Amino acid sequence: MALHLGSALDAPVYTTYIGESAREAAIDLGVDVTAFAQSRYDGLGKWRRAEGFKSASLTLNWQDAPLEEFDLIFSAHMFSRHYRTLDHQYMLNYCHSPPRWLNDLMGHRLSSLPSAVRTLAKSYMTGMDVLDARSTDRVDAFVANSEVIRDRIRRYYRRDASIVYPPIETDEIEYGESDGEFYLMVGRVVESKRPKTVVEAFDRLDDELKIAGGADNEPVFGTSTFEEVRSLAGPNVEMLGYVADERKEELLRQAKAVVYLPVREDFGMVPIEALAAGTPVVAANEGFPAIAIEDGETGAVVEPTAEGVIDGVRRIEEAEFNPEALAAVAEQYSVDRFEERIREVVSRFCEEPERYRAGEDTLR
Repeated sequence: MALHLGSALDAPVYTTYIGESAREAAIDLGVDVTAFAQSRYDGLGKWRRAEGFKSASLTLNWQDAPLEEFDLIFSAHMFSRHYRTLDHQYMLNYCHSPPRWLNDLMGHRLSSLPSAVRTLAKSYMTGMDVLDARSTDRVDAFVANSEVIRDRIRRYYRRDASIVYPPIETDEIEYGESDGEFYLMVGRVVESKRPKTVVEAFDRLDDELKIAGGADNEPVFGTSTFEEVRSLAGPNVEMLGYVADERKEELLRQAKAVVYLPVREDFGMVPIEALAAGTPVVAANEGFPAIAIEDGETGAVVEPTAEGVIDGVRRIEEAEFNPEALAAVAEQYSVDRFEERIREVVSRFCEEPERYRAGEDTLR
């Protein structure tokens, strides 16, 4: 996201840490990237991805990021909002979501931890919640990635937001008739994506399921959801782990359908990528996928239960979908459309920045 913002606005990108693949993407896009805390993270190994530690570290590092020379800062993450803006600076924030582990998924996250550490974890989360709320005061205008996130910003931050869908490289994905005999789940194998529910459904089906994705943050305590799902997977479920983009696009094109069941998903790039590949989607009837997927036209919208998935698979088997029509739907989420909308938003803000800082209007 940050790289696409930099490309759209012809602006440099500042980040705490950048991996090799992101660095290559920056070169391809012609974006200048400064990783101002790279040396601090290089020596941390897997600890830089550990839950709790990562959030605290990013919060602290962004507070004194070297951004003094800029007049307008476009924050692309919850942590970069923690930068202490100076008197002459304005800040826009592209919000993927108010942190769900501090809001609607807090109970979900706590219940996944051993009881012995829940009180400590709750205290940590409470402190992070206070810091997150304080960071929103530095934002002069919010941009939400979907209607779902605009509503969450209103609920949790008592602010309004314009909507700009995130960029999906739809023109890089070829669509075609599926020639595979499998269903596909793509993404991080974490509890909030409901992988166990999907595996439970396919345990009761004869159809094959492939899961392309690995673990996310390393758990400080207990076993990762990825390992739990691996232990539950039957003979018709294949765990592929992380796959390269080229392989992912091939899988998307070959699958009968993509199964996408996260808990109240913010946006969800995978369903749009599936449509771009000409593949229908079995989507949960909540979050943005329930808006993006039209039941019976571009897939099946179902209850996020094993029974719902089974019903969705049945309906996919009975229906016919036109790959070209599905790919056409995905075009509204293209990179070109994103860049056009982002430039509109920034141009409008720069015309009267004090008007938005004073809360007199919302960017549209």
